Amino acid sequence: MKLIDQLTTPALMAKIHLWLSGIWILLIPPSALFWKESVPYLVCISVYAVIMGHVSSWQAARVEQRQDEDDDVADVHRAICELKELIEKRGGANEARL
Repeated sequence: MKLIDQLTTPALMAKIHLWLSGIWILLIPPSALFWKESVPYLVCISVYAVIMGHVSSWQAARVEQRQDEDDDVADVHRAICELKELIEKRGGANEARL
């Protein structure tokens, strides 16, 4: 398994986002009280927002790629319809015998 796959498992990413959300929530009071006019702090928040936006987009692209690799919905629907028809035929044959 690739290192990037190990570092981006859904469980690990959920934990990372939970911790980062908590950190940013804890930073609300100091930023509102002390860092209102701090340009470096504003730059830090902006860079963080850009990075997280790209990470989120990348994760969404990975999920979409995995979904494309899975069975197509049309194939699954077709298989279900075939099974349904087979069950109806067998059920109809059993009813005819009675």
